[in-house]
Formats: sequence, structure tokens, C-alpha cells
Amino acid sequence: MPILQTSRLRDYLKEQEARETSLSAALTVAEALAASYIGADTLLRQTRSENPEVRLETRLVPLTYGPITGLTKVTVDGDDVTSTTGYTYWAIRLQQAAPAGADISVEYTTGWNPEDLPEPIEAAILMTAASVYARPDAGLARVVRPDVVEVYQSNFLSGSARTLLDPYRRVVL
Repeated sequence: MPILQTSRLRDYLKEQEARETSLSAALTVAEALAASYIGADTLLRQTRSENPEVRLETRLVPLTYGPITGLTKVTVDGDDVTSTTGYTYWAIRLQQAAPAGADISVEYTTGWNPEDLPEPIEAAILMTAASVYARPDAGLARVVRPDVVEVYQSNFLSGSARTLLDPYRRVVL
């Protein structure tokens, strides 16, 4: 199910007669393309839990999923450090460095609800959905189930959409 309502895309397209199924499919594909571009498996809010491996002493601990939108609990070697831990979209920042081999546990949320989806991401989705809607035969993705989309061509995103999504993108060093 898309994070954006089909009525939002209908208004963006200024096509009040557009079929609901076509709009929903375009939004589903556009959201999957946006999520794929930034490195996320979904844009929808998810609760996550993991124990990242720390090989070297560090204050910056990358997490598997993102974009991180909230921290619930962070422990380092059994000590709760939640209140002093910050985060970026893809990592947590500890106030004090964790030693190599530290036992770190992180409970966090990723993604957004429709009400708090950042405007740049919404704009990128609408732009992309409009393109998908105009070219439904482009072979960009395949909707396997309503909650599973296989992306074939993430490069279908326009330069403008990419620019809007870049601040949320996972940086691989």
C-alpha cells in the first residue's frame, strides 16, 4: 500500500478521472524507486532492532536499515545510553566511543507515516509517479504483492527527483 494517497497524485496530475488502480500502481512503483535510490527497503515507518558489530573503537555506528527517524533504546555493554545518543539517517552517534567488540543493542524506527513524510520525498514520489503513470509500459518495476515491489530500473528517477532524495541517501564509504 502506498504511503501517499491516490488523491494526492490525482491532484498533482490534475486528472480527476484517472483510474484508482492506475494511480495506486504508479505510486507503488514510484515509492519503490525512491526507496531503492536512497538505499531503504521501504519508506513506511518500521520498528527495528539490531546488534551492530563494532570491530574498532568508534563513536559512529552504522545501522543496517534507514533512514533512521527515531531512537527507542541504545545500550552499550548493558549501559543505557539512549539519552546521550544522536543519529543521522543511517547511523547512531555515541557520546563516548564504544570499544572494539562492545555489545551494542539498538531499538529504533525507520521511515515515515503519511503525516510526517518530508516534503522533498513527497515531491520526488509525485514527480516519479507522474512519469510512471504516463508510461505504464516502461518496465520499471513489477508489483509482486501490494507490499512487495521488484525494482528493475532505479535510474528512471529524474535528476530533479534524485536531487530531492540525495539528503536521505545512504552513503557507502
